[in-house]
Amino acid sequence: MKILGASKLFCCDEKFSIIDNGGVVFEGGKILDFATFETLKAKYPQAKASFYPESVLLPALSNPHIHFEFSNNKTTLVYGDFGEWLDSVIEKREGLFEDLQNSIQREIDNTLKSGIASVGAISSYGFDIAPLSSSPLRVQLFNEAIGSNPALIDALYSNLLARLQESDNHSSERFYPALSIHSPYSTHKLLAQKVAELAKERDLLLSVHFLESKHELEWLNHSSGFFKSFFTKHFGNPNATSTLTPSEFLSLLEGNKALFVHCLFADTPLLEQIHSLGGKIISSPRSNRLLNNAYLDLDRLKSIGLPTILSTDGLSSNFSLSLLDELRYTLFAYPQYSPNEFAKELVLGVTKHSNQALGFNGGEIAIGKDADLALFDIEGISQSSQEALSFILHSQKAQELYINGIREYANDF
Repeated sequence: MKILGASKLFCCDEKFSIIDNGGVVFEGGKILDFATFETLKAKYPQAKASFYPESVLLPALSNPHIHFEFSNNKTTLVYGDFGEWLDSVIEKREGLFEDLQNSIQREIDNTLKSGIASVGAISSYGFDIAPLSSSPLRVQLFNEAIGSNPALIDALYSNLLARLQESDNHSSERFYPALSIHSPYSTHKLLAQKVAELAKERDLLLSVHFLESKHELEWLNHSSGFFKSFFTKHFGNPNATSTLTPSEFLSLLEGNKALFVHCLFADTPLLEQIHSLGGKIISSPRSNRLLNNAYLDLDRLKSIGLPTILSTDGLSSNFSLSLLDELRYTLFAYPQYSPNEFAKELVLGVTKHSNQALGFNGGEIAIGKDADLALFDIEGISQSSQEALSFILHSQKAQELYINGIREYANDF
């Protein structure tokens, strides 16, 4: 049994409760109690107790949408327009997979250092299965299906099943096989149907990129625009057409537990349809700025009862996989919101709400929750009256990270 305490304990409940000089008792991977540190020491005298002054203790962070397989990119891919970026991915992706295992391991280590305990990893090729399954992270491993050529559907589905089987072989209390449909513009209706049915049959979480660009919206509705030339240029198919409208794609996912990533160009009826499906929407603001020069309309999400949930996406469209960086950027990307109140919403978006999206039992300081905890050293935090804002502005890396009650990272300076 252990008691961990800090100047500020962020409970990350809906009220964003904060306990001054608070602490958490945990054992066997679960939170047993929480209160002031001194109260817990008196109540559990047998526990090993450690208090960290000028620090914040909170649930470990959760990154629900990340691409470890693109960890080699730095300056290879082109930014500024989604179409230009996608062209560069097709033309240069092979070079991005050289010496990839070292890069994936580097970013797993960086993920832990930034206080992240759980991830939703999109696996397009299976290169990340082994390193993630052997890491301390909690993982939903989204084996991705992609392909618009109807003649290749059986082969593509067989490849997906092989990767899913490999994920099954590595499954554990921390590593969960899941499925992904890349997007409605890139995945034929028949293949998407097969994946959706498989996810329902096996009760697997599903992740999809949805309406990330104006190009995708035009293609799904009119089979015109950028993707007309894209399929001709890269796949020799000048007669390609969309097999699904946006609403038809969503209807196909009826009964699935699904995460919808980006949704930049989804109108209110489509967002309401996602909400009616029980779906969660994941935003990646830095990626959205680089590829589409747009941000998700958070007011529309709130109007239909959907919370803000943040992710980093991959290094294919970002400069780091740190949620701390994502939090800071997002705080400045939405000047219409009060910094102090918005900071609380953002912290919940990488703790409570992101854990709920991934189906994990963490993200909140509450009895019975997983003991996934992160500790951050922030000079002067004990005197702050804007604790969430101070946390976002000044946190650079975790001081300690616990996953399932085990210390998996410590910054020993």
